[in-house]
Amino acid sequence: MGKQSKLKQKRQDLKNNPPEVLPVKEDLDPTHFVETMEKQGYQLKTSNSCPNLPQIEDGKPQL
Repeated sequence: MGKQSKLKQKRQDLKNNPPEVLPVKEDLDPTHFVETMEKQGYQLKTSNSCPNLPQIEDGKPQL
């Protein structure tokens, strides 16, 4: 079976047996994303800032 015939077969299979479509939830809770992220361990209400960079007096990078 060639490439074109395989693609044709797949298209015919999809035409005869369409995949199930999941129902769309119209009333999604806007906090669902935040709750999911918090369950994964992220804290979205508190932000972590980057540490302050030290001031270099002579302007040359330290190795």
